[in-house]
Amino acid sequence: MLGLLGILVLPVRGQFTLTQRLDEKLREDKQVSELYFVGNGDIQAGLSNEKREIAANTGLGILFWRIWNGKWELQLDAKVNVASTIDTILHARVNGIVANNRLYGRSVLIPGFSKQSTIVDMLWYRANGAKPLFKLFSGIEIKLAASNNVWGYYDQVQQISNGDTAMVRRNTFVDVSNIGGKVGLFYEFIPEDQRRLNGNSVRLGINLIGRSIQGDVGRHSDPIRQMRKDFLLSPNTIHLGFEPSLTFRLKNIRAEASVPYLFARASKTVPGLSGAQFLTSISFVGGFPVKME
Repeated sequence: MLGLLGILVLPVRGQFTLTQRLDEKLREDKQVSELYFVGNGDIQAGLSNEKREIAANTGLGILFWRIWNGKWELQLDAKVNVASTIDTILHARVNGIVANNRLYGRSVLIPGFSKQSTIVDMLWYRANGAKPLFKLFSGIEIKLAASNNVWGYYDQVQQISNGDTAMVRRNTFVDVSNIGGKVGLFYEFIPEDQRRLNGNSVRLGINLIGRSIQGDVGRHSDPIRQMRKDFLLSPNTIHLGFEPSLTFRLKNIRAEASVPYLFARASKTVPGLSGAQFLTSISFVGGFPVKME
């Protein structure tokens, strides 16, 4: 609760902290820029680790806004998370089939939520006086995300030693890099002056989306293709589709609901990834200002 209160009182009164002088600033310099940074860190002892090694998780983000000629506007939100350990998904293999394939598909669908990940989100608001067709939309959104994970499964196998037979657990692990992206158009319901003054926003968008499976799991040898079929029930590394989304922002809190739909043949659907999947997220927007001359 204290962490939440700390975020809510960060000095971001609106989208631009200098909004009360924004018009004057634009008349003088024809442009306005603001930069904020957000940092967090977590270091704790790994009690389950026999060597008692220290596991660290550190993140750094920037928020950048800029207006050109009082018309075009850019919002850039970028975050980098770095950790000494990588998220691991591990499940049993039952009757030769990996249990709960949905978890592996879900990690591909949402690549940004990982200990080692990067997210870059850009919003371009259109200039005033745009062509009539483009007036149906307020701007363009481009988002890229990437993360590292470890996928694994285990099965029980018989092992004979000195004439005795015992069931032994055999583990299989492989590294994977998930990359996701989207590009699309959105409509902003809040008038421009109110959005900049109060930091509130309501956006409805439609996007083209894609997911790519890379790293060791993304290689194209026959054994790796079979491994992807074990994890995902499909050997494909590229998945494309579309996504309607609705985003709310109130001061320093942003909530998003989306329905990504990734196409797949009936025989190559991936649980947790293919078809229509409903996603929701809440994040905090705000930080400490960096003076820009």
